[in-house]
Amino acid sequence: MKKHYSLCPNCDNCPKVVITSECVCIGEDENVVRLSHDEWNELVTAVRRGDLAPVDVETTR
Repeated sequence: MKKHYSLCPNCDNCPKVVITSECVCIGEDENVVRLSHDEWNELVTAVRRGDLAPVDVETTR
């Protein structure tokens, strides 16, 4: 099992999410975070229940 998702589907230069049978990796080149499936599932759950929401870029500058 290996799935690839681009965080910017219009180019090849943006970070990618790669889901394998062992882990989920998010990032690019040497800048990659590796999550266990349990950690990934917790992240997905937090997004779905609204604990994590989109960032308003203008207010974070």
